[in-house]
Amino acid sequence: MSGSSRISLVLLALLVGASSLEAQRSPVTPDDYGQWETLGTGTLSPDGKWLAAPVDRVNEEDELRIHSTERDSVVVVPFGTGPVFSDDGGWVAYGIGKSDEQRDAAEGEGEADRSDMGLVNLVTGEQFTLEEVASYAFGGGGDYLLMRRYPATDDASAAPILVRDLSIWTDVSFGSVASSLWQDEGTLLAFIVHADEEVGNGVQVYDARSGTLRALDGAAARYAQLTWREDTDDLAVLRAFTSDARADTSHVLLAWRGLENDRRALSLNPLESNDIPDDRRIVSYRDLVWSEDGSALFFGVKDWDAAEEDASDADEDLDNEDSKDDTATDSDSGEGAEDDEPAAEAEVEIWNSADLRVLPNRSETRLGTGSGTTSVYGTSIPGARSSSRTRHSTKPRSGLEGAW
Repeated sequence: MSGSSRISLVLLALLVGASSLEAQRSPVTPDDYGQWETLGTGTLSPDGKWLAAPVDRVNEEDELRIHSTERDSVVVVPFGTGPVFSDDGGWVAYGIGKSDEQRDAAEGEGEADRSDMGLVNLVTGEQFTLEEVASYAFGGGGDYLLMRRYPATDDASAAPILVRDLSIWTDVSFGSVASSLWQDEGTLLAFIVHADEEVGNGVQVYDARSGTLRALDGAAARYAQLTWREDTDDLAVLRAFTSDARADTSHVLLAWRGLENDRRALSLNPLESNDIPDDRRIVSYRDLVWSEDGSALFFGVKDWDAAEEDASDADEDLDNEDSKDDTATDSDSGEGAEDDEPAAEAEVEIWNSADLRVLPNRSETRLGTGSGTTSVYGTSIPGARSSSRTRHSTKPRSGLEGAW
């Protein structure tokens, strides 16, 4: 057979084979669209040995894939969300959601839509599932796991929490917890208790290593803004209170230094401080911020409006006003004109821990206008070391009350 004939036969065979393969391929149908995947943002374990990545599908059959970066190993979790690795890289926790069918079935039976929590031991490969866990966080370098359950009712703000010792697999539970927060470095867990009718409200600290529980403060009041100073055992929180003469709620600032060795509190009450005007209140929607060296705490302050008068009091004032002689001057008739003036701009005070006043007037940064704006104030922490950059007097100044 000549060379040209062999080439023709080869080309013919290739064409026949290609036509056969083309005939075997089926077109993409709408049913196939649901399998298209989108890879979400991955989370890498602290030791770099594991990568957790969400996979979203068009048909909403989503999953979480936890891959080993060193070997061919993967854990697939249907409807997995929110992966969190322990600091030592030995564990990963994640939420487990439900399919549309499961949610519809639960809703039809009047059940709440609640997620579960999954837990994987990345050393042994063991997997665990805990039902109805709303949130979770590792503490103590990865030796302990905090799990927050769901409130008893949808409108409740407090819920039970569990602290699990992962080395011996034992749980300690606390009820009516509004918020909780692990210490950055260490085994201290601070939490706020908001009980029914505010009986038993307070701030407590649990040491997961020793198993000891300490009550730091208690009152028939609401607490907010639980804040650890980074990498320390210094803690701060706000305790709410009201005044009959004022509208809205103000707060007392509470702080503790060195909780592993002491628990004496320092407090700043705006009604008792000479450095906070009587018409200003401490607000809870501004974060508490520790200075890096722990010498100061920064907090939000806002105008504290007077309480509205009762209708009977307002009528009496009106009658008294009508009985006065009509001798008003031009300046008297202008009362209330300031209401038409633009609202004062809010400012952030740039405060140094060695300043002699809590409210310095030295420097400010404008944030905007409007009656809803707030200011940021700072207060010194007695016994803390002042910043080495200060050029001002180091004379003790008013601030948080108490002694270390």
